[in-house]
Amino acid sequence: MKKFLNGGFLFASVFNYFLLTIVFYALTEDWRAAFPLAIAALAILYALTLTPIVDWYYRMILNLREPNAIENERLKRVWDMVCCGAEKAGIPVKESIKLYISDEEGLNAFATGTRTIAVHRELLNNYIGDEEIAGVLAHELAHHIHGDTVCLLMSLQGTVIFGGIRFVIKVVFWIAGKLAAVIAAFIGFAAADGNLDEGVGWWKIVNFIFDKIYGIIDFFLAGVAYVETACFRFFDRQQEFAADAFGGKIGFSNGLVTLFGKFPKEKKVNKLSVEYLLYGTHPPTEERIARLQKISSEVEIKEVQDQISDEDIERQAILDKNLEEAFSVEDYLRHPESYSGEELYRAGVFCLNHNREQAGIEWLERAIEHGEPRAYTELGCCYMNGRGVESDKKLAVNYFKKAFANDESQGTYMLAECCATLAKEEKDFIVAAKIYGKAAKLGERRAQAKLGQCFLNGVGVKKNEEAAFRWLSKAVEEGDYSIAGYSLARCYMEGRGREPNLKKGIFILKKVIGSGGEDVERARELLTECSKSSTNSKIVLK
Repeated sequence: MKKFLNGGFLFASVFNYFLLTIVFYALTEDWRAAFPLAIAALAILYALTLTPIVDWYYRMILNLREPNAIENERLKRVWDMVCCGAEKAGIPVKESIKLYISDEEGLNAFATGTRTIAVHRELLNNYIGDEEIAGVLAHELAHHIHGDTVCLLMSLQGTVIFGGIRFVIKVVFWIAGKLAAVIAAFIGFAAADGNLDEGVGWWKIVNFIFDKIYGIIDFFLAGVAYVETACFRFFDRQQEFAADAFGGKIGFSNGLVTLFGKFPKEKKVNKLSVEYLLYGTHPPTEERIARLQKISSEVEIKEVQDQISDEDIERQAILDKNLEEAFSVEDYLRHPESYSGEELYRAGVFCLNHNREQAGIEWLERAIEHGEPRAYTELGCCYMNGRGVESDKKLAVNYFKKAFANDESQGTYMLAECCATLAKEEKDFIVAAKIYGKAAKLGERRAQAKLGQCFLNGVGVKKNEEAAFRWLSKAVEEGDYSIAGYSLARCYMEGRGREPNLKKGIFILKKVIGSGGEDVERARELLTECSKSSTNSKIVLK
């Protein structure tokens, strides 16, 4: 029962109890009898929603079927991923839940009854990855675990009861109005000594009065119905957020975000509009994506924290303390020969990372005196960003040049970035490309990505798609999806520098979206184009 105590369930229970109380009072004319009878009826309705008959009924009217051999193989594989993620999060999965297939059009899935999840057949096509399907199934599983499907069934019961009450009131007023009109017409006819016009006049007056009274009552009831609908839609949207959060917390945030990225772009939603309040069952997609990305970051941080034991934290604290105490200016001045350039460089980085910028600058300068090339790069970044010193881009470039002269990969890359940013003529781009080339050969993956883009677009070098593909692939192999990923995906999809491979291109686009880099939006748009080319069906995740 605890899992069903959400806002939607409580609202549905209270609303249904209120309606049933009115019904039983109308039948018994005794409030003391109406209250317990309403509770008993509510308990019976609640019990009926938990029976297998409800699942059987919805499977029948929705034309759900058992998955075939191929569908079952993939669904089983993906469902095992979901169950595994839930178990790691300490959430037991109901073994009674069954997966069915719906042949309706659209990339969609939905939960119904108390143990049924239906997957649209088109969701299992080649353009939707296992992780995306797992995110959808985790989302639908959450609706069962949170009791959202039971809440929906109870809201439907309330709608039927309320509709029945309105119908009865309408019938009663219609019959009463007609009877009263007949009686009034007869009295008017008799009082006017058989004047037929007088009787008809009374008929019209009484009819008019009853119609207006019923109109006022029905207007009030219609207002109640709209308020009820708005409340249920509000809880529906909160349930969608909660289901997304569940899917994210058991490890499928990226899958859901990737799938949402394939949704057609929505018009800006006015959350105060009547359409949204009464018919908006799902929150805006952008808001769902933002929440999922936040959850994804929290999950990643927690995973890292879980991997670090208390002993590791204590050991690191001791190392930091020892490092801070070991590197004192006085000791260095007394025994400079006992310090290596690497040790001084580490001391400088340590101070910079612990909000001691001025001390960090001093140690980096001493590291340079001891021949540590990485200190040039670090100092260049400090002067470029005004960290611990006054910003001086010219001096920063000079430090990057010294890093370049000492074959330091990151400093060489930063020098290339400065050249590319300041480039105005073709010769400037040629210089930048050459420096990117040196950094790339030194193993700097960002430079490998930028060099690949230079070859791909013919910027600073002669256009060479084979070389572009080679350098972009190398950068991606090193884990750089944020810069190189989108360009490499286009190479695969358009056959630039190699034979076309649409499946591989789509795989890389998904990685780009997960990386959170500057090309995320372009990757989403390209994935959307791919999905549109495979299906014209509307994508809706329920």
